[in-house]
Amino acid sequence: MNQTHISPSGRAKWSKVLTPNMKFADDKKPYGTFEQDLILTQEAATPLIRLLTDLDNANFAQAASDALKSHQEKGGKGVFKDAADFARKKKIERNPLPFKPEVDENLEETGGIVFKFKEDAKWVRKSDGKEWDMTPKVVNAKNKPWDNSIEIGNGSIIKVAYEVSPYTKPCCGVSIKL
Repeated sequence: MNQTHISPSGRAKWSKVLTPNMKFADDKKPYGTFEQDLILTQEAATPLIRLLTDLDNANFAQAASDALKSHQEKGGKGVFKDAADFARKKKIERNPLPFKPEVDENLEETGGIVFKFKEDAKWVRKSDGKEWDMTPKVVNAKNKPWDNSIEIGNGSIIKVAYEVSPYTKPCCGVSIKL
């Protein structure tokens, strides 16, 4: 089971946690996604960057090792020093980490780091069609339910509860889910 983490306080940007973002909804994901961008100072961001980087590196190392083992079991050709060498030569791809430097309207870096948290609005199990609503729990500073008639504006000071979710298909990476 994934471990839940709580971010440090930061500035909200592009809050879509009260209603799902439907901009990229399609036949595969018709319910949209809940999304939250969180801007942290470099100092506040450092532990989260380290966590994501370490988990991403471990996930990639495991995926490369599994791919090399599968290659060898199938009688694949080639000589490789180790799993990292195999991954390089076979061009196993990695997705970028879910954060980047914040930029202003002039595309100048501000010193902040933007983290992108996402979650599908609904999960549907393929085998039997069972559905789970994934609406995030939103509370105020006193841990009372949020009044959904009030939008969360850019610049609001927030914390985000999240899980880090490693994945290997179609590429290797980690996501941070609400």
